[in-house]
Amino acid sequence: MYNILAKASKLCEEGIDFALATIVDTDASTPQDIGSKMIVYKDGSIEGTVGGGPLEAFIISKAKECLPEGESILVELNLKPDEMGMMCGGRVKIFVEVIKKKINLLILGAGHIGEKIARTSEILNIPYSIADDREDFADKKRFERASKIICAGFDEVFNIANINKQTFIVIVTRCHTFDVDCLKYSLSTKARYIGMIGSKTKVKSVFKILNKEGLDPQKDSRVYSPIGLRLGSNDPAEIALSILSEILKITSQASAEHSRESIKEVYSF
Repeated sequence: MYNILAKASKLCEEGIDFALATIVDTDASTPQDIGSKMIVYKDGSIEGTVGGGPLEAFIISKAKECLPEGESILVELNLKPDEMGMMCGGRVKIFVEVIKKKINLLILGAGHIGEKIARTSEILNIPYSIADDREDFADKKRFERASKIICAGFDEVFNIANINKQTFIVIVTRCHTFDVDCLKYSLSTKARYIGMIGSKTKVKSVFKILNKEGLDPQKDSRVYSPIGLRLGSNDPAEIALSILSEILKITSQASAEHSRESIKEVYSF
């Protein structure tokens, strides 16, 4: 069981979706005891066991069905020949828990916009870490609900933060030079999204600097700069909303069009 839990923890850190099947109750004769666990991947491959045979095959099938929807279920089975083709004769309850990747937001810069992004993330229940090289800004009192607060040089942050395939990096530092460094280091990570704030002129300037270093941020599909959806405002709170709207659009793979566009027939008389 320890090995399965250790593996599950590692999968969470790596941002890999899986289902964890656990026997939560038994009655009479069953192949495995309460607490036995099995990891099921999207392709149906497994680690661990909840009993083998038809029982296990059924749970794997259920887990594969649940994974796309992200819905956990409790399965109760009678292990009889006429129901499961098994001779055990007992009864078993198995909880199939779907564990899907979440957004891991890393905000680089704890100024006005960084703070607004953090606040909006809290409303949306999006976990976030925030980093700044200034102690007065990277302060627990300002970001009480942050998963992690990193007070360090921006060149050091990337050795401290846990950046994986589900990390969304948002670059909103106070300085052009810091933005260049953050974008440069971000490109070498496995982050899913790398957004950098700035005007078109600033973005072109930063890209040219990195081009001279042999990097091509403009060819990296993860890079979104200028950042955010076009909501038409430069207010810090609305910029934060536009950035998180872009991130949610990416994670949901939605069109982000007006909802009424999907029911135009309502407007036809």
